Amino acid sequence: MQSRVLENGLIAEYLLQTYPERPAATPPLAALAYRPKPLWRDKMILATIQTFGTAATTISQMTWPGFGSATTAT
Repeated sequence: MQSRVLENGLIAEYLLQTYPERPAATPPLAALAYRPKPLWRDKMILATIQTFGTAATTISQMTWPGFGSATTAT
């Protein structure tokens, strides 16, 4: 079995298409991960958010064991 790393947007698209039945809620859950009209704009916004999230997580995890500019800069 191959290990695959999937992006959040791809996972959201898969789940929304695989399970189209939605529970009654207000506001209702979107049928698609992206709006059809500004498709690429929505995808670029999500990619930017994911990049910021990855950067924040990486920096946060590096500071836990004591890595930082004060300890690694020479």
